[in-house]
Amino acid sequence: MSDKDLIGVSYGDAHTLYLDINFDILHGCQWHCEGCFVDKTGQGGLRMSEYTNLNKLIDSANKHQYRPFIATVGPTDVFSAANAVEVLSNPMTVDILSRFEKISLSSTFLAYTQQTINVLNVLNKHYANKAIEINVTFEMRQLHNEGYLNHVKENRDLVFDHLHHASVGSHALFNVFDYSQTRINELLQNYTNLHEMIKRVYDTDIDFNFSIGRKENLTRLEFEQAADQIKRIFNDNVNTETVENIRFSVGRLTDSLVERQYNFRNGKLYYSPMFYERYVSFAPYYQIPLRAWTVDELEKFEDNLTIEQYSHSQGKECHSCEYLGSCVDRGILFLMDEHKITQCILAKDALDVANNKG
Repeated sequence: MSDKDLIGVSYGDAHTLYLDINFDILHGCQWHCEGCFVDKTGQGGLRMSEYTNLNKLIDSANKHQYRPFIATVGPTDVFSAANAVEVLSNPMTVDILSRFEKISLSSTFLAYTQQTINVLNVLNKHYANKAIEINVTFEMRQLHNEGYLNHVKENRDLVFDHLHHASVGSHALFNVFDYSQTRINELLQNYTNLHEMIKRVYDTDIDFNFSIGRKENLTRLEFEQAADQIKRIFNDNVNTETVENIRFSVGRLTDSLVERQYNFRNGKLYYSPMFYERYVSFAPYYQIPLRAWTVDELEKFEDNLTIEQYSHSQGKECHSCEYLGSCVDRGILFLMDEHKITQCILAKDALDVANNKG
């Protein structure tokens, strides 16, 4: 399944780019999900100076034919976050999020409480005219626990029944961590069956969440181990029979990457590589230097990044690879440079299948 299918747009209109921003503005979470490296307390709602800068950026985006598309609000469970009602009902937040077409949130759906209802009432009051998705953060070791699966599904159904939005959806989020010492490693060997089970029970597909990118002082070995596990899962399970059903959003060579994705936290904007899904890191390496908060500055950063990645492809396996352009578009070589990696980190066998070469 390609980017084009998931976005639901025609790449014949490629003169329009889609602007996605992940807003880390929620704090507090009662859950302790395996593989989660979210800072639960290090961020809060928008300050006036941040609101002003974000408005400048979105105004500039509109003038440059960028279409504000997905606003992701996190990083914690929206129904568990201590400040969710306050932040989501704040006029500054409402104004910024209302400028996007879709609002994306996440939850474990492990509880349905008065707090859940309070957040839902805020969403209905301020964002009912927006498409909304509330993604399910799964505890992977519970995926054969029928009680857990049914409990999560019942709470998700209650949430969706309460929402008044015209479009409501969700994906399953699986945290990426070292599965090798767990039974999860065995579970993922038949990812195709797992994907079909999630589709059958929840009518959705799977996103791998590289929460590990948020880890402070992430080592090269930790990153390589996580990347290698996902590579093997896709290479072993994406074939000519499954490729149209498994979510594999690296894209085909004939696709262009029409979404530009960034991460916002505490007044700063960070570059977001597309490593299967959005890769979030707030290390200084990812920060985009902004003064006027304009698209011109973003495009200058992206242009320099493109040149650097092509230049740095020398000495890497990427240099002679037919997927080089696609990887440069998605910032994959930028990610490799951070960890001083020269060998391919993507599921190349799966890419071949997606491009009808396998």
